[in-house]
Amino acid sequence: MHHDRNDVRAVVVSPRRLMRIALSNLLRAQGIGSVGEAAGYTEAIIAADADRAQLVVVDLELSTEHGAGFLHELRATGGNPGVLALHRGAAPGETGRDHGILLLDPDAAPAELASAVHTLCAGRSAHRLPRLTPRQLEVLALVAKGYSNDEIRRELAIGLPTVKQHVRDILARLGARTRIEAVYRARASGVVV
Repeated sequence: MHHDRNDVRAVVVSPRRLMRIALSNLLRAQGIGSVGEAAGYTEAIIAADADRAQLVVVDLELSTEHGAGFLHELRATGGNPGVLALHRGAAPGETGRDHGILLLDPDAAPAELASAVHTLCAGRSAHRLPRLTPRQLEVLALVAKGYSNDEIRRELAIGLPTVKQHVRDILARLGARTRIEAVYRARASGVVV
C-alpha cells in the first residue's frame, strides 16, 4: 500500500460497538481518511470488498473458530487489504507478518497500533511462513482439528515425546506462543485448510 494515508480506506471489525468507535477514532487520528465499520464477518467481507479497503482492523475474539479463514477471505477481497488482527496473546509489538497480516494484542498501547498501521500502509513486505516438514504439516493439520498430543500420537502411530517435539518445533518455526496462534498463522497463509 503505497498510498497517502488520507487516501487509505479502512474497515474496523468488532462485535463491540465501543471497540469499533475507539479503533475508528484511533485510525482517523493516524490520518486514515475513510473508516468504515462492521460488526460481523459477513458484513466485513462485503464492506471491505465494496469499499476496496486497503486496511482492515479486526477483533479476532469475534470468533476463534472462524478467525483464520476469515483473515484469508479478507485478503482475497478487491482491495487486497493489509489486515491488523487483534489477537489476545500476540507479543507486544509483534509483527507476525503472514502475507500482509499483522498480529497485535488488543491490550497494546495506541503507539503500537500506530506503528502497525504505519507498517501496513507503508506496504512493507510480509514475511512468509518458514517451510515445515511433511510430518510437521501432518501434526499441524491435526492440531488445527483440535487433537490433543495423545490423539495425535495415536493417529500418526508415533511416540508422545516425538509429538511434543514436533509441536515445539512448529511453534518455534511459526513464531507462535500457543497452538491456536500457530493455527491462525498457518491458516492465514494458506498452509492449513
